[in-house]
Amino acid sequence: SSCTSSEGIYPCMVTPLPKDIERIFNAKRLNCTTAPWWTAPVIIGGSGGSGTRGSDLLVQELGVAMACEHGSISTTTFEVKRLSRVSLGCNKANDFSLTGDAAGHPSKPYLLQQSFLRQNGSYVHKGPCTDDSVKMGNGTGFADTKWSPTALAQFLAAVRPERRRALRWGFKGPKVTYMLNMFLRLFPCLAFIDTLRDINELVRESHHSVDRVTEAFELRMIHEAIPSSLPVIQYKQLQSLQRFYASHPMKRQAFLNEHIFTINSRLAAWARRCMLAGHFVSINIMRLSRCLCASAISERSAKLASSLRLDAVSTHRKVLGFLRKERGITQQSHSNALTHPLLIPVKGMHEWPTSIAGPPCYC
Repeated sequence: SSCTSSEGIYPCMVTPLPKDIERIFNAKRLNCTTAPWWTAPVIIGGSGGSGTRGSDLLVQELGVAMACEHGSISTTTFEVKRLSRVSLGCNKANDFSLTGDAAGHPSKPYLLQQSFLRQNGSYVHKGPCTDDSVKMGNGTGFADTKWSPTALAQFLAAVRPERRRALRWGFKGPKVTYMLNMFLRLFPCLAFIDTLRDINELVRESHHSVDRVTEAFELRMIHEAIPSSLPVIQYKQLQSLQRFYASHPMKRQAFLNEHIFTINSRLAAWARRCMLAGHFVSINIMRLSRCLCASAISERSAKLASSLRLDAVSTHRKVLGFLRKERGITQQSHSNALTHPLLIPVKGMHEWPTSIAGPPCYC
């Protein structure tokens, strides 16, 4: 179908070929004010349970067609060399499967291999802006520890033609939180929205803790938070680690407190160093909705408008309307979290600094 939508800041463009992708990657500088649509998706990230679905719905209210809410990307299955078939689609949390699993190969996510995650030195966003371990593939398939222009071009072809406008299409992918440096190589003009939630709420709820332990293990961060009696040497030990934290709730809360704060703090610091100004926005959407703090909402709305290149006045109006509409849900989520005891000292709990989350918002 042809591109007929009048929304967006750039006209529709054709699907790039692998050579187009390599040309962009090899460019010394890229002017994101005139960027091709396929370099500039909006990506929603954040730790599981932080309210990423809310951020997903919010940016859709602002005119961004999100893959699992608006169908901006066709769900399809195609053949990929060495990885059998890859299915594009959405899980029950409406996370898009760009960072999901290849059919028949659960340990090998789409566009990158799990071994790539473990070998990449900047996966916790401590390294340089240009990481030499992030390399393009040779265009023949999904080569180990390399990006493939062919695979990326194949994915972009699934974006519906009428949605092909910079910063007007995107997807929710919480796992991108742990590898934004790599996705910035794939989409150099992307806008990333990091969804935060009060850490003292996240640590109380245990239903996401298994995922956090798994992520920390894959990112080789787990050794920073577990006893030396449980060294991480082989993948088979992951189940032992999961059982350990399941049976030691106080240690689980201490781990989550450190892990969630570390991941998001390093990410924000890395974004300040390595991303274009305004292309990274953190938002504690659940607190803003629950407390409706006028100054904090105004400041974060302005950040979103700048990042997505939207009118500031209408963006503020839409953000405020959305937060008010969702207030009952966020108040209930807060109440549910508080039904679980906090087992670690309150004075040791991390809080998001204003440099990350914006102005204070209390209620």
